[in-house]
Order: sequence, then C-alpha cells, then structure tokens
Amino acid sequence: FDHEPITMVNMNSFMYVTAVSLYSLEGVGLVLPLESSCIDRNGFPKLLTKCLIGITTLMCVFGISGYVAFGSHTMAPITLNLNGGWSAFVKVALCVALYLTYPVMMFPVNEVLEEMFLTKQQQPSLSSDVTAISTLKGDDSNSNGHSSSTNHEIHQQHQQEPARIFRTIVVLTSVTVAYTIPDFGKFLGLAGSSICTILGFILPCYLHTVVFGWDELRWWEVGLNAFLICFGVVFGIIGTWQSFCELF
Repeated sequence: FDHEPITMVNMNSFMYVTAVSLYSLEGVGLVLPLESSCIDRNGFPKLLTKCLIGITTLMCVFGISGYVAFGSHTMAPITLNLNGGWSAFVKVALCVALYLTYPVMMFPVNEVLEEMFLTKQQQPSLSSDVTAISTLKGDDSNSNGHSSSTNHEIHQQHQQEPARIFRTIVVLTSVTVAYTIPDFGKFLGLAGSSICTILGFILPCYLHTVVFGWDELRWWEVGLNAFLICFGVVFGIIGTWQSFCELF
C-alpha cells in the first residue's frame, strides 16, 4: 500500500471506467441459450438474479482491492502487477479458466456466424447427430447394417468439415486480435462502449418494445426503454470515439 493517496472520484476517467464496466455485459448473449436449455425455465430468472448479484459484488470488491493495493500503477489485467511464486499460479489458473470458458462464450457466436456464412447442409445439426447414433445402434446386429452405418458416419464427418474449418478460422482470428491489441484495458473500454452498449441497452429495449407493443406495455416501461435506448446511443458514440482515440 506504499503509493500516492487514493482518489475517491476522478471524473477524467469516468467514460473509460463506465465503458470497461459495461464490458461485463458481453455475456448477455448467453442468457437466452442457457434459459432454453434449462429443465425448469420458471426458476431461471431467480437463478440469473442471484448470479448477477454475486458477480457484481465480486467485481466491485476485486476492483476496489486492486486499486487500493496498487493505486494508479494498477495494470490491465491486474495479474501483471503480481510478483512472486503465487503470481505464476494465479496466471496459470486464469489461463485455464479462459480456456475452459472460451467454448461456452463462442457457442452463440458460432450459431450466428454459421447461419450467416454457411449453407444449411454445411451447418452442424443435432438432428443429424441423433440420426447417426440411432443408425449405429439399430444396425449393430448385422454386417450390412454395420457397413451402412459406417458409410453414414463418414458422410456426416465430411458434411461437418466446413463447419469445423470455419470455427477454426474464428478461433484463430480471435487469438490474432487478442495478441495484437496494444493495451488490453483500453480495448475492453472500446468493446464495452460499442458492442456491449448495443447488446446491453439498445437491442434489449428495442426488442422489448417491438415484441410487446405499445398496447401491452405500461407508459413508464415505454419511457424507460426510450431513455435506455437514447442513453445507449449517446454513450456509445461518445465512448467509442474516446476509447478509439486512446487505443490508437
């Protein structure tokens, strides 16, 4: 704790802090896929609320502790400030966590991109996998059935090759972008003020208004949606420009 006095409020960094905080909304694309895969969908909102409260509390405590410990010398990510034997363990644990959660985060991304760039025949489908499994189970009793199931499996493998190549390109592209970014913290600010603002404020409020319509929504719900959309647009433009200038 041997550093300059802690500044409680620094308005010069308000836009940057807000943009980085909004980056926490980058997982909003997982909400609907997770809800659709739940057995008890009625209990999902309560579970989601508990998770958001827990994660928000953890982020606040972690961020404040890092600033109190290192002051203005806090780097992004904060693991760069750590020294000693335990720092290597923390960095390895963080890498393992990112490695294990990366496929989960890319699940909705791949669904959208594959639908945009691949044909229906090239897109992997669950129904085709189920058909292949059922064919294998039903044809194990005779050699002809085994031969046909093998041919069917080979056909499925060739059919999924474009999707596998496409996903490999997406992974390599994300790795290249992450490696070439000069300042990770400022890049989070750019992503938060642009993409996450759209995902967290503009699109949800717009879709909520369009789906339910003016007749089903109360006046304060329509007003709140309009306010959040305007806030997202204004902050997105200003924050994106400022973050872009600071990054480059």
